[in-house]
Amino acid sequence: MEYGHTVELADGWYQVEEGRYKSDSPVGDLTISSQYLPREYDLDQFTRLIRYGLREDWWPGASLFEVTSVEDTMAGDQPATRIRYRVQESPGFCVIDVAELVLVSELLPGNPQGFRARAWMCEHEVGQHGRERDSMLDSLRPFTKEAEYYTQFLSVNGIAVKAAGSVDPAAVEAGADIVAAMLSGRQDIALCMVRMRGDLAITPKDEVVTSLPEFEYVAGTSDFTGRRRDSFEIRGLGAVPGHPVTAAAEEQLLGIIGPQHPYHPYRGLVAVHEFAHSIQNLCFTQGDHEAWDRFYQQAVQAGIYEGSHMMANVMEFFAVLSTGYFEVTDELGTDGDVAALRNQFPKVFAALEEIYGDAAVPEEYRTRLERQH
Repeated sequence: MEYGHTVELADGWYQVEEGRYKSDSPVGDLTISSQYLPREYDLDQFTRLIRYGLREDWWPGASLFEVTSVEDTMAGDQPATRIRYRVQESPGFCVIDVAELVLVSELLPGNPQGFRARAWMCEHEVGQHGRERDSMLDSLRPFTKEAEYYTQFLSVNGIAVKAAGSVDPAAVEAGADIVAAMLSGRQDIALCMVRMRGDLAITPKDEVVTSLPEFEYVAGTSDFTGRRRDSFEIRGLGAVPGHPVTAAAEEQLLGIIGPQHPYHPYRGLVAVHEFAHSIQNLCFTQGDHEAWDRFYQQAVQAGIYEGSHMMANVMEFFAVLSTGYFEVTDELGTDGDVAALRNQFPKVFAALEEIYGDAAVPEEYRTRLERQH
């Protein structure tokens, strides 16, 4: 990313992979991660958020998991929280003692940034090396790198909707409306998208999607339909593991479809479609994947929408049905409103409702557009 943070480590530590560090000392392993937070979040609220998902984040199948202490501390001149907990993955392994340092700092305008540093060791080593570990955690200092490309930011429950200065602020607000609706259902998905840093970036109307810093790496490539990603044929891209940002186009969010842009007849179509890809790719559980694989295979066997874009694969199947749920597409036919979806495919509708709740995007994003000439 073109903005971010670095963390100053104590001497003797070295990076072994992104976010994970080791040292020659007996302190153990160290991981460091960060995430956006809602604008109003402070250290206490971030600590509660962490505790809510602590076991699921790390050891959902552990035979032992116990939080032993939560205490206020300082990391230099910055308030912090230290969380201690015990974990045993199975009876054949040692009981692990984990110390986690929690900080909240400012990274972007209006967006607090939460930092987490975890260090752990076998419990029988704590008496000899626990103090050294705590001192090492307390020595951590986050430093921020300001954004160069992005100058506009809105925080939507911890997700950043961002754009360059040339983008109409109304497009950023439209993106925020859609993200808010799509993350108002299942809280595990909403929290996962925050942890994964699943931002929405707005592509300026006169630029291709690979002009966004996060998508420069796909310049010169094509999607499975043969469309070049660095052309105006593609106006949005979904997130994938390792690249968690979604892209949607300014002109689409504003409802201004010029001659050089592909015709998407609803303002909300591209943003909903691509953000649905991101939810599926980043935050589906194994159970979610299995359920939607089953729905897709049943649709293939039944010959439903045979040959359509929706039936290309399970990802397009979920994304198009998501646009149907939010009533921003004609791909399901002229009767493709949410009531028709409920009546024709009740099990699929129930699965969508379980993910999105009874959310709806505002009416202006569901109004059919005509191309301008």
